[in-house]
Amino acid sequence: MNQASLLTITLPFSFKGKTFRPACRINLDEMMEKGSIPCLYTHLANENRIDVHSYEYDVMMMGELEFNEAEGMVAEFVHDGVFDSEGFQTRWHERKVHNLMQDVATRCMGIEQLEEHADLRKALLEAYRLGAGGSESG
Repeated sequence: MNQASLLTITLPFSFKGKTFRPACRINLDEMMEKGSIPCLYTHLANENRIDVHSYEYDVMMMGELEFNEAEGMVAEFVHDGVFDSEGFQTRWHERKVHNLMQDVATRCMGIEQLEEHADLRKALLEAYRLGAGGSESG
């Protein structure tokens, strides 16, 4: 099993003369399984009991999110405190499709390493895309 994609989000900001540094640890795999990564500002506010209808939240939204303590696949997408969310989500979906195809190849054909069977991998990917209503070629 792959290591979970964990990430710490921090957002330092000042409000009414005080400095705040809300932070939370998120499991991006769990979020992606639910559909996609939500607004991280809102998630961070909710995790730190900051009312999303407050001036404090408005000020917080002007700040820049910092990302660190990345674990799992997400570590490839965090550089200098910046998170490439689009890149992560694309790779996450690719990995999920690969895992689904690997399960089919193992269950139906006894193939443990789909990467070693390029034609089968291509056929399974094309079948997946057809079933998903996507492109007919891979």
